Amino acid sequence: MDKKYIPEKHRIGTAGHILYHDFILKQDLTFAEVARRMGTNPGTVSDLIDNCRNITSAMADKLVTAFPETTAEFWKGLKPNKLRHHKGKAKADLYW
Repeated sequence: MDKKYIPEKHRIGTAGHILYHDFILKQDLTFAEVARRMGTNPGTVSDLIDNCRNITSAMADKLVTAFPETTAEFWKGLKPNKLRHHKGKAKADLYW
């Protein structure tokens, strides 16, 4: 049976926060490496981390491709980002 990622019980944060701290930093990855695994570009990874992009079903599937220890349900179940626009660019109201 494959081991699946289970977040720390008391972790509070957006999907971008968890992606960055629990996956990218812990695995010492670059945005380019994550983007290559996901089949996307580094700007998309940056947008996810900056909470400028929500995690859709398609994006959840790409994240599972990059991080096979996770599931699409895990990514879709994370706290949704509250996007707001500031000076023409989407910004997120952060939870942490």
